[in-house]
Amino acid sequence: MSLDNFLQEMDDKQVKAYQEMPLFDTTQTSQWTDEQRKYFVKVFYHTRGHFDRLLWTRLVYAPSAEAKKQILHYMAEEAGLPDVHGGQNLTSHEILFGRFAESLGVELTPELTEDGYYLPFAREFNNGLVRWFRTHDWESGVVGFSAYERLDNVDYEFMYDLARSLTLPEKALEFFVVHKQADHFDKTSSELPQIWEKDPVKVRDAFCFIYEHQQKMWKNLSDSVFNYK
Repeated sequence: MSLDNFLQEMDDKQVKAYQEMPLFDTTQTSQWTDEQRKYFVKVFYHTRGHFDRLLWTRLVYAPSAEAKKQILHYMAEEAGLPDVHGGQNLTSHEILFGRFAESLGVELTPELTEDGYYLPFAREFNNGLVRWFRTHDWESGVVGFSAYERLDNVDYEFMYDLARSLTLPEKALEFFVVHKQADHFDKTSSELPQIWEKDPVKVRDAFCFIYEHQQKMWKNLSDSVFNYK
């Protein structure tokens, strides 16, 4: 199997799994109560609001100056600086998410310090990512991070539709638009063909972990929101 075929196979399996989740069924999410919507935002925040810990871990353990610079550039983009040498300033992803939350009547500032809705499954999701990256060699981490970024495009196609089902103004959905259109996989996958040629099992293992770990998180989030009273 070629690398391209493997990647497409992984994407197709993930899409099929997502299509079976209530979380990604807009006929169901459009019926959420106001309280469910607010609960969703607060819990969902913690499934992506601790990404900085993974980035910092990658940065401090990076084996070369070039690897550190790549991660710093990525962090700058997350913060709203796509060009660290003086390009146009953009709004950070954190602020974009905050706007989405505010459109549903949620102020996220308390979650920054109190973690009131940082549920055990979300905490294990974030800890599990850091744990995996710290217990595998750097090359595996390169593959895993690339897998994470590829999955973003798959995930946020579904998340954008979910957010639209909440009948919000388009401006409130910018966070989802930015992520579903992101080209981060292209920027993080340059070493992938070479690693695949040398050790396809390493690529398979990394992608399988990232995709399955993410799928489990969405399933838990789905159950949590739909069971919320």
